Amino acid sequence: FVVVTSLIVGIVRSERVADWIGRTAQRLTDWVLRRLGRAGAPDVTGAVHRFRDQLGLVIRRRGLLALSIAVVSQFAWAVVLLVALRVCGVPDEAVSAAQVFGAYALVMCITIIPLSPGGAGVPELLFITGFSTIAGGGYEAAITAGVFLYRMYFWFVPVPLAWLLLKVARHVKPILPSTSELRDYAKGSAA
Repeated sequence: FVVVTSLIVGIVRSERVADWIGRTAQRLTDWVLRRLGRAGAPDVTGAVHRFRDQLGLVIRRRGLLALSIAVVSQFAWAVVLLVALRVCGVPDEAVSAAQVFGAYALVMCITIIPLSPGGAGVPELLFITGFSTIAGGGYEAAITAGVFLYRMYFWFVPVPLAWLLLKVARHVKPILPSTSELRDYAKGSAA
């Protein structure tokens, strides 16, 4: 998380850093594609500069606030995972709070590029494997139940909350925008 955040901040704040990251990523991409026997490498350096141009202003203005909110939300979800494990019977002696936070951070770094919505079960597999390795034998069932309880909260608590907030934000209008609203929005964006 810190490395990725540092790279983003470096790209946005410094043209020289953006050039270096672009060249380095381009060489790495070229090498990987050559090893795979593929031609036509993408323009990674150009993509880094487009990213810098498009998001730089937003990140410079609101980057610290966004980073703070992201960190707080990650801690909140790690606490939810910890509570789910405790509720399902995984004691502190088997997996400590520090180990839960460490495993959570590691899984979030491994799954930073999503494979599909929800990670296609990869985060759950990593959590269960990591916690079972830490706890040793005897807690596999409780760990599995705790991880799945966490994922239920992760998926099913935000969705109804989002629908509620959407209803409040749209007041008397239907929750989903009508076709005419979408057309009007598209016309306004094109202008």
